[in-house]
Amino acid sequence: MIHNLFSSKVLFDILAFLYKNEGRAFATTEIIKYTKRKQVNVLRELDKLTKWGIVKKEKKTNQNYYELNTSFLQYKELSALFSSVKDTTRSKFVLVNEEGSVSLFGINYFYRGFSSDISVQRGILTKRPNILGHHKGDYAWFYFDQEAHEVGSKESLKKLLNDPAFVDELIYSETKKRGEQALEIFTKLSENDFKAESAQAVKLIDQFSEIIENQIALNTLAIFDLRDHIFSDYLKKYLNTKVANSGLAVNVLMEKLLEPKELTYTQLLRLQILDLALQVKNNKIDAKLPLQKIQKDWQWLNFGYRGPVLEIDFFENMLVPLLNKSANELMEEKKILINRSQTIIEEKNKIFKKLDIDNQHQKYINALSTLSYLKVYRKDTAFLIIFLTFEFLKQFNNRFKNEELYYLTLEEVKDLIANRLILDQSHLKARMKECLLFGIEDNKVHVGPKISEMVTERIVIDSFSLGDDDQHRVKMLEGTTACLGKIGDWVYGKVKIINSAHDLQKMQDGDILVSVATSPEIVAAMKKAGAIITDHGGITSHAAIVSRELNVPCVIGTKYATKLFKDNDLVVVCPRHGYIKFQ
Repeated sequence: MIHNLFSSKVLFDILAFLYKNEGRAFATTEIIKYTKRKQVNVLRELDKLTKWGIVKKEKKTNQNYYELNTSFLQYKELSALFSSVKDTTRSKFVLVNEEGSVSLFGINYFYRGFSSDISVQRGILTKRPNILGHHKGDYAWFYFDQEAHEVGSKESLKKLLNDPAFVDELIYSETKKRGEQALEIFTKLSENDFKAESAQAVKLIDQFSEIIENQIALNTLAIFDLRDHIFSDYLKKYLNTKVANSGLAVNVLMEKLLEPKELTYTQLLRLQILDLALQVKNNKIDAKLPLQKIQKDWQWLNFGYRGPVLEIDFFENMLVPLLNKSANELMEEKKILINRSQTIIEEKNKIFKKLDIDNQHQKYINALSTLSYLKVYRKDTAFLIIFLTFEFLKQFNNRFKNEELYYLTLEEVKDLIANRLILDQSHLKARMKECLLFGIEDNKVHVGPKISEMVTERIVIDSFSLGDDDQHRVKMLEGTTACLGKIGDWVYGKVKIINSAHDLQKMQDGDILVSVATSPEIVAAMKKAGAIITDHGGITSHAAIVSRELNVPCVIGTKYATKLFKDNDLVVVCPRHGYIKFQ
């Protein structure tokens, strides 16, 4: 039988692909897209591999999923064979995330972090990823080079399981230290309405770059869960071995165990608004001046890559509903927030005890929870810095429209502030249409008619897409539950595709928010949502942590939601079992 593996190129390519991704199950459509083979040929060879026992087939919803059978007699021998085979079905880069309303100078901060050697120097990774960024208008796709992504995924999981203490001792402590540094700079600049001399502004941008570079580099390992969900998939499998006869569902456990204990900036703001509401009620003070101070201190929150800032009406809309509550109700909400950390710790410890979760996996779970919190914390820090950078740009710009400033690189931002920028206007306009960046090492923004060809040559075929036939056939998508909501019951509603601030006007209370990946600028829509669904995102994603803050049902990592569903489709979301389907 083994000799038959080499009689069919299609069969050989399928096995090469599966062995390249050992431990994962793939839908038929994914295998077809990765191998670039015709559907009928792939299905024929998959049937053979299943019949021979080399591959296992499992029916999920209305699709077949295939993975290697580790019990097959020659499994190890084949693994050794295919590990030495060059996979010709792939290119150089794999998609790890995509976002709307991105600014070029803003994302440059992130590229510097991912391209830094800090994560290698500090012993977190052995190979830093090379970055490719594809920008079209204000939308961007982010890629890691395939080899670094595959090596990093496996190494990160192993490191988190064997010695997770480094997450608190190194990643958390350094990330918080840098975030506090950024907040201190903001506070000082705020005293002077964010004005600065040219030389000071350039120096500060170098400081900003250092802050984000350290935060992003140290947290790079969290990115590996966005695409392949390697951390969450491992935890799901482990929990499945523990829940028998417990009466607990894995999705419910995942939400409770991975909830971060520390308050986010959004929750800290909520505490301030609660305090103000109590002062107004108890001391009969005028809220106008305190609210203006809060607006000045928090205007940067949810700034994203392009703004705008939060105006006074945002904070008024937070305060007014609280003034309709009694002082006792306000005190109770404040108490819940203040005691939140202890409550979460106690809840987790009860689950650990009930399921007899060993010490190693307790530490693993707590490390993932910390990484989840830091994902939002470091992005908030970055958006604070992008806000300050844009304030400098507005102060020193006398050449470009505000919207054009978004398409400068970070070096060009410093050159503009120092009045030494030489930039061809036509090149800037070309960037606004479409451009390509290879990290920061290439030191060039590629534009022109060959961009699409350059991208095609360098990336792995996107597995996060559906063909026309798939769209008619697929009726339900599965993902990972990030939040059950109040009761975890089914949620019915209309789909609204929300990928950027431009889409916010579509969102009505109770709509089902479907997004490629949520970001701070669409939090206003998330607050209105009956449920939140994303294509991308693992347990450390923005959607996961913010949905828990808001207690809105959320299913992440469905891969195809924005491709399958369209505005006003009627759907039902089941957070308890992690799926979304047409009504």
